[in-house]
Formats: sequence, structure tokens, C-alpha cells
Amino acid sequence: MLKDRMDKIFKHFVGAVSVVVMMGMAACASSNSTSVYQWNYQDQEEEKHLTAEEQSLYNDLYSAAINERLTGHYDAAYVLLQQALSVHPDGPEALFEMSMLALNYGEESGAMLQSQGEKWLKKAAELAPKNTEYQRAYGLALAEKEDYEGAIAVYEKLVAEKETDELLSELLNFYRLAHKDDQALKVLDRLETLEGTANNIYFERYRIYIAKKDTAKAYAAIDDLCAANAGDWYFVALKANLYHEQGYNDKALALYEKVLKNEPDQVYARVSLLNFYRTLQETERYEQLLKEMLYDPDLDSEARENIMRQFYVDALQSKRDTAEVMPVVRKVMALPMENRNIGEMTLGYLSEIHVPRSEMAFVHEQILKAEPDFDLSRLELIFANVERDNREKVHQLSEEGRKYNAKQVAFYIYDALALNEMERTSDAIAVLESGAEKVDSTTDASVRSQMMALLGDLLHESGRVKDAYAAYDKAVDLDDSNLLCMNNYAYFLSKDGIDLEKAAAMSKKTIEAEPANPTYLDTYAWILFMQENYTQAKIYIDETLKHSPATPENATLFDHAGDIYYRCGEVDLAMGYWKKALKLAEDADLKKSLQKKVRSGKI
Repeated sequence: MLKDRMDKIFKHFVGAVSVVVMMGMAACASSNSTSVYQWNYQDQEEEKHLTAEEQSLYNDLYSAAINERLTGHYDAAYVLLQQALSVHPDGPEALFEMSMLALNYGEESGAMLQSQGEKWLKKAAELAPKNTEYQRAYGLALAEKEDYEGAIAVYEKLVAEKETDELLSELLNFYRLAHKDDQALKVLDRLETLEGTANNIYFERYRIYIAKKDTAKAYAAIDDLCAANAGDWYFVALKANLYHEQGYNDKALALYEKVLKNEPDQVYARVSLLNFYRTLQETERYEQLLKEMLYDPDLDSEARENIMRQFYVDALQSKRDTAEVMPVVRKVMALPMENRNIGEMTLGYLSEIHVPRSEMAFVHEQILKAEPDFDLSRLELIFANVERDNREKVHQLSEEGRKYNAKQVAFYIYDALALNEMERTSDAIAVLESGAEKVDSTTDASVRSQMMALLGDLLHESGRVKDAYAAYDKAVDLDDSNLLCMNNYAYFLSKDGIDLEKAAAMSKKTIEAEPANPTYLDTYAWILFMQENYTQAKIYIDETLKHSPATPENATLFDHAGDIYYRCGEVDLAMGYWKKALKLAEDADLKKSLQKKVRSGKI
């Protein structure tokens, strides 16, 4: 409520900015100043008469405060206003500005601060009764507190000075909220004198007469509205709606039919008639008109959205059989769309009825046709095609996505993965290198780290070891909790026999984070092996195998176990692990290495 009030007041009188009072700004005033949250202005019973010097100082402080506010330095503005009020406690300008700060910040700092702001605003309005801005702000504040009598009193004084359509419209609203319908009608007359006859005045009269339960005058107002807009069938349809709202359904239907006879494509009348059938539960007529409208390619986009929104609400509330709903959904989704609105509604409905994400692809495809730069749908389609192992489609979607959003990291990562699977590793590397240049620091560092880690993996696979290590370094710098990257980096360093201390430190960090991860445990065991710390290596390889089933993917782990046990002098156990690894191995190079070890009985 408070924020809404301040949005209105601040927009009109202080500028459409959000005031933020900084935690430490009280220190700007003086070393022994009170907390910023202790608003220490005290009302003065007697008006203080300023000397010329005091008036000049007050003016300078107030002007400086306004300059600070206009440049966004709200903390400094507060301090300057507080100082201005210490010189001139009854300065209406400073009181008003201070009230804006207090009221806007009062939502977070409690009722006391809000009360102070209201107090200052009232004081400013009393001190400057001719200032329209202060009076209007005060009236709006009273109305926000539902003190409509007070707001009306303030506004009546304002319009007595000068009638404007804006002030009269706000006064009209206060009278309506206060249920003073006769006075509201008089304000409408004043508005009509000022503006001339207008559709909104006819309609407001209708609303007020309906509130007064004066049906005859209400419909007279609508007849005047239709007469003033002769030839525009929208207003006749509006009258039909009003008949329907009041329960005169026969009259309403006759008017709907009259409108559509004269203007068959009148959208408002068609939508209104559809709602008419729905509320009266005339299911057959409703379904017929619903499909006629939804499947009409020339139907206004906004009308189709409104109809589909109601269709989904009804379907969910009535728990309608999806076998009846989905043909309608698919047919509507196949129509050309101006934007993604209906698509997003459809996704919401499908989620509510627990349709798997993989089955929503047809919606995302239509959304992308309407808005090809909508990343969310593009990413959903990428995920769906990853699950289907459709690498060509993943590549196509990712490549297109980069044309619309060159900073979306996912488009580089998924394209590179797809290209690598298609044995186009050099192209995958080029994509990631391009991403490293185009994705800037506004993107989450952990996501950029994933991209650089993947680049490191592909560079190492391609034999560009030095470049791979540079990419890994960048990935770790971006996110020192990227465990997979640190594991791979550490493992490759150990395999290459380079910087084993650095490898050990990274690897140890991964097993501290995930002590039951066999991949990380194996890496650490292998680094210890390369450092010739065989006893410790044996402890970690044993822990590795506790979490490693005998599968082809784990053949290397058993090979490492054999090597470690061999160096520990337990040759028989080493031979057992090598043989087990040989049974599991599918990689030709690994098989060849294991066969040599089994034949010779040594590394």
C-alpha cells in the first residue's frame, strides 16, 4: 500500500525515482549525529523568524539537497534537508522533500517513520496552502489511508482555485470511493462543462446510477453513449454486456445478435457472446463459437489470447479430459502467432496437468517462430534434442541462437558438445574460443568457467596441451569450486608428469568436497602414484574401488589399482586387478597395454 502511494506521489512531485536511504549516511552529518533512523525534527509551536543570513543558509542547504537528490545521492540529500530544517523548522519546501524521503523509506523502517512522513507532509501543506503540488500530495496520502473525507476536503479547495480535468477526475474517484454518489454526479457535470461531452462521462454516469440502483437512469446513460457513437457497434455490444450483468439475458442476446448481423466480425461482440454462453452454461453453443473464433486465422491476437486464457482456466477448474483439450491446443498452436503470449499460457497449462517437458517441444517450436530471440524456448528445445541425441538439431539451434544472443554461454557449450560428438572437434574448439571472446563479465562466472573447462578438455584431446592448460587456468580463476574442471586438469597434469604439486592440491580439494566420488578419488590416487607415494596411493585407490562397480567405464580404475599394488610389492593382487581391467576394457589402446602387463607380470 505504502509503495503504491509513494509511486503516485513521487512520480508527480519529486520525480520517478526510488529513494534509498543508505545505512551509513548519518555519519555524513557529524561525528555525534543521531542514527539515520531517528528522525529528530521537533515541531515548533511558535514560528521562527529568520534573519537574512539564516534565510540565505536555508536556501543554500535546500538547493544543495535538491541537487543531490536529482543526481541520485539520496543519503546526502537527507543530511542536507535535516540541516536545512535545523535552521528553519517551518520551511515548507524542506518539510515536503523530507516527507517524500520518509514516506518512501517508511515501508521498511516501520510505522514511526511513516507517521513522521505523514506529519511533515501535512505540515508542508498547511504552511503552503496555495502550493498545488503539496496539497495534491497530501490529498493523495489521505486517500491512500482511506480518509476519503479528508482527501475530498483538500481537493475541493484545490478545484475551487483552479478546475482541471485531472483534479476533477481524482475528486470524482474520491467521492465514488466514499459512496457519495450524488456529489460524484455533480463532479461529472463539472467535468462535462470543462471537457465537453465524452464517452467516459456517459459511462461513469452509468456506473454511478448502477451503484445507486437507479436502473432507468443507468440505461438512459448507456443509450446516450450509443447515440453519441452511432454506427459503432462496439457500444451496442457494451450495452448488451450491461444487460447481461444485470440479468436481462433475453435483451442481451437480442443485442448481440443484432450487432453480429450487422457486423459479423465484431470482435468485442463475439467475445462477449462467447462469455454469455459460458456463464449460462450453454455448452454446445459455447463450444461451437469457441472453435469458430479460435481457429479463425484473422482473429485479433489479443482476443485469441483472452479466449485461450479463459479456455485453460475452465479446463483446469472442470478437470476436463485432456483428450478433448489437446486437439484444440495443437490446432491453435499451429496458427501463426504475433508473440509468445499464447505459447506461454499453453506451457503453464501443460505444466499444471503434468505433461513431461519433453512433450512440450511443439509449443517451444511455435514460440520460436514468433520470437526467435526468446532464449528460454530455444534452450528447452536444445535440452529436448540432447535427450534424443539429435546432434545436428542441437548444433542448428545453438548456432541460430548465437545470432540473436551472442552472450548466451549455453549456445556455445551445447554447440561445442554436439560438434565434438559429430567428430568436428576443431569446429567445436572454434565455437568455444569465439564464446570466450564474446561472453563478458556480465555473465555468471561459474557458467563461463564451465565453458572454459570444456574448451580445455577439447584442446587437450586435440593435442594442444599448452592451450588446454591456459584454458583450465582461466576456468579455475573464474570459479575455484568447479570440481570437474579441477579434476580433469589435475589428472592431465599427472598423466603428463607436469606440476604434480599443483595437481595434488586441486585434486585434494575435489575429494574434500565429494569424498565418495570414485572419479575424483582415482585422480588423487594416481597423482600420489606419480609422486611415488605408493602407500597413500593404495589407500585412495582402495576407497575408489569401494564406489566403483565392475563396468567397462571403470576399466581404467582397475588398471590403476594394478599399477599401484605392483609398486607396493603386492604383485599377485596387481595381476588380479589387471586381469579384471582387461575383461572390462573396450578401448583398444587400454586393452593392448593391459595384455602386455598380464603377459609380463610387470608394468
